[in-house]
Amino acid sequence: MAFLPANAGHLPATRNPEFEELSRLNECIQTRFLSRTSFGMNRIAAQHHGARTFHPENAGESALVDRIRKKGYELAVFLAGRSVLEAPLPLGVQGPAFVTNLRDAKQLPGPDTLLPQSRAALASFQTGDGYDIRMGDWTVAMRPLRASNKSCIACHNARASRLGVQIGDALGVVMYVFRPVKPN
Repeated sequence: MAFLPANAGHLPATRNPEFEELSRLNECIQTRFLSRTSFGMNRIAAQHHGARTFHPENAGESALVDRIRKKGYELAVFLAGRSVLEAPLPLGVQGPAFVTNLRDAKQLPGPDTLLPQSRAALASFQTGDGYDIRMGDWTVAMRPLRASNKSCIACHNARASRLGVQIGDALGVVMYVFRPVKPN
């Protein structure tokens, strides 16, 4: 399946102008969803010793992650698909995938905390291209993953619960959870 925002020529920008690297990371993640070699979190992260980690696939992504670290941000990524809107037993939020190391990963908002936020984001993506919220000292940047071609439409419409998905529809949400590192 391929996913891109409806305005694929201009991906959603972060609402935090001091952290422009988030827009570039979103572009990388959006590009990875063009691949049909894996699904969900497996498109953006590898799991080692029980933790998922974002692994750069090229020199540009490596440089981007280095810039994020040098700017002093802790950053993790979560995903949720349209199934979070289904009842009674929706699939939950996937993640985290760590882009940078976190001082204390237990402080990170968890999948259960992000579930209602992901539902609200998917509902809002009918008319918008993303927004940021605050959860404690974390910022959560909500960005849509949109259907961009007939192959993703066919796959997602193959499930009875997703009949009627069209190009441009939000099929999921990427949640970038970040904060500046506090000095000791």
